[in-house]
Amino acid sequence: MILPLGCLSGAEPQPLTFQIIHGLPEGFATSTALAVSGDGRVVAGRSSTDSQTEEAFIWTADEGISSPHAIASSAGSSSLVALSADGSQGVVSRFSEAAGSVWSSTDGLDDLLPLPSFGFSFSNGFDISSDGGRVVGQSSTQSGVHAALWTPGALTVDLGTLPIGSGDLSSTGYAISGDGTIAVGACTAGSNTVAFKWTDDTMTSLGDLPGGDMRSAATGISADGSVIVGWGTDFDGSTGVVFHPGWPEPVGDLDGGETDSQLLDVTADGSMAVGYGTDDSGRQAVIWDPAHGLRRISELLADAGMDLAAWSLTEAVAISDDGDVLVGNGIAPGGTANGWVVRGWSSLIAGGGQAAVIDPVVVRVNVRLAEGLRLGSEMIATVTAEGDSIPVTMTGPMSGGPITRLFYLSRGSTYTFRASLGNWVGLPETTLTLDESTSVDLVLDLDSDGDGLGDTAEEDEYGTDPDLADTDGDGFDDGFEVGAGLSPTDPGEPAEGEPAIDMETPEAISIRFYAAAGVDYEVQSSTDLSHWQALEEVVAGEGRLVELEIVGESPEKRFFRLLRSPGS
Repeated sequence: MILPLGCLSGAEPQPLTFQIIHGLPEGFATSTALAVSGDGRVVAGRSSTDSQTEEAFIWTADEGISSPHAIASSAGSSSLVALSADGSQGVVSRFSEAAGSVWSSTDGLDDLLPLPSFGFSFSNGFDISSDGGRVVGQSSTQSGVHAALWTPGALTVDLGTLPIGSGDLSSTGYAISGDGTIAVGACTAGSNTVAFKWTDDTMTSLGDLPGGDMRSAATGISADGSVIVGWGTDFDGSTGVVFHPGWPEPVGDLDGGETDSQLLDVTADGSMAVGYGTDDSGRQAVIWDPAHGLRRISELLADAGMDLAAWSLTEAVAISDDGDVLVGNGIAPGGTANGWVVRGWSSLIAGGGQAAVIDPVVVRVNVRLAEGLRLGSEMIATVTAEGDSIPVTMTGPMSGGPITRLFYLSRGSTYTFRASLGNWVGLPETTLTLDESTSVDLVLDLDSDGDGLGDTAEEDEYGTDPDLADTDGDGFDDGFEVGAGLSPTDPGEPAEGEPAIDMETPEAISIRFYAAAGVDYEVQSSTDLSHWQALEEVVAGEGRLVELEIVGESPEKRFFRLLRSPGS
């Protein structure tokens, strides 16, 4: 069976980006991605918040990671395991609760009611339809654990089981079609497990591969239910399969290692599926399509020019409806387990090239206390990176001494790195454009005058007044002068109001000057030194270097002057 290869026909090439999902700020910087919305905008999963708790999260490329309030305020560990097409609804598994829940960004949590049963009852959801109207999973019943279907305002539906052998029968629904009419999963009896398809109130077996134990499961389904993926078992081990009516088609495994592959999710049109395979190095994230078979995602990214040599991509768990966004998990260079997101995959597969390839760089942020400071009751430092890409916040205990936090940020982006602990701030606040992996050192200290220099450094290193932002009174605060390589105790540095002029061409002139705080400046030009014309609006000095670009036709001879007056 040959399926069409999905791509964004006629669309502009999208940047191919690889982004890491950092953990929740109060946690251990780890995350596990579990789902992506159909439109590819929202990723969901869980993140460790302490040694005993994991908390559900949502992640977007604009806002980064957060825990929905309705979930965070509930007790115990939780995971967000599935999302609707637009990411506004999802399925929550709460480990300390007897019932799973449907989460809504507007309405909060709504429990999935278990079926009637004897004694202890529970429910758990695993997938949700595109519109969020139906959820499939499992529930306790009077005859064991059965796959179940939930619809708002209707009774919970028992999907039943299959007669596949001796032993207690059970079943679980793992995935549901976009319109919610078809569910797939697995039935179990003793040591036997077989994939099923449920539709029109009827459960049918999807079969297993010949040879080996009877063990198969259906874990992903296309929007209309025509393509179902999962895994089966033969003499060699477990392998990913595409389930056709009456027979499962194996997709094979990677060379080397034991035979162990699975397909976990599929695009809306069924043209691509993602999962994992196994080679000599262990599990590898893979993508499958009928024309190319099973391929390592890391190799395809490397062929496109992405540097991920230090990363280990161990599984791909979800793919957006159009195949443009892949979501998975792996091991970062620092050794932490993190979810990852690839965007722009459709352009890569289409072979038209990408507008850009944006891979991550590692920023090692080291935080320590200034000499002589001692910890009080507050011991948890907060380290942040904010810039023109995803904001990231991490925390760490300072009780054991200096801490290091690793940030995985997009190459070419500009970020400002900060740290804080109570009234102490991390200095110097550092802004970098990230062209390669680097490190940042921040020293926690008091900054009584807010000039960006710690009190300890002002007294012991720079000889400045920790209670006076501008020690030498020249209109430029001490932190700016130190950062610019100037003397914070010499009122003659910098040379305030003396312009420097660069002319790349007669039509492009750059004028730079130091503008003291509390002073207004006006740039004027003349061709004869008699008649002067203002070129820019009045510049209000803020104790910084000002750069003005003068663009346009210029006469052969031109003079400039700078007028200063007390600030308004």
